[in-house]
Amino acid sequence: SLTQYPTELRQNEEHLSLTRNSIGDAVITTYSENSILRMNPVAESLTGWSFDEAKGFPLKQIFNIVDSSNKKNTNGAFDKVIESGETVHLGKHSILISKDKTEYSIADSAAPIRDSSGKIHGIVLVFNDITEQRMKDEQLQHSLKMDALGKLTGGIAHDFNNLLGVILG
Repeated sequence: SLTQYPTELRQNEEHLSLTRNSIGDAVITTYSENSILRMNPVAESLTGWSFDEAKGFPLKQIFNIVDSSNKKNTNGAFDKVIESGETVHLGKHSILISKDKTEYSIADSAAPIRDSSGKIHGIVLVFNDITEQRMKDEQLQHSLKMDALGKLTGGIAHDFNNLLGVILG
């Protein structure tokens, strides 16, 4: 019946909202022109923008990311999702610069939102903060380098002592 439809629609919207807000990763959805349609609380926290502030703004303005190796802006990748209809994974080399200029290392991906006919209506962006993990990885790499340097130094000292022993002997 027609009178029941609005109630079901509201219930579906509420369920979808509860689900999105319960996800541990940050989620942003956009319209096809890449303006913000929805954000969950994790996305609000990482970007520094509340949904009320961000709604309708261009994704590039709210989700400002750069490549960690060269600091070049990589937001153009999201336009490719709309144009090509393919999922884009930016990997673990992205830095999110929040509204207050805090930098987060993130892993992220963006996928097209399609209707049943295949028409693209926007994108869903999912990302998470890997800053701590990245710092641990860097510390481990540094530790491994120092260990290798220590072994190399020990080997050189041992060889030098052997040579010195031969010379003195």
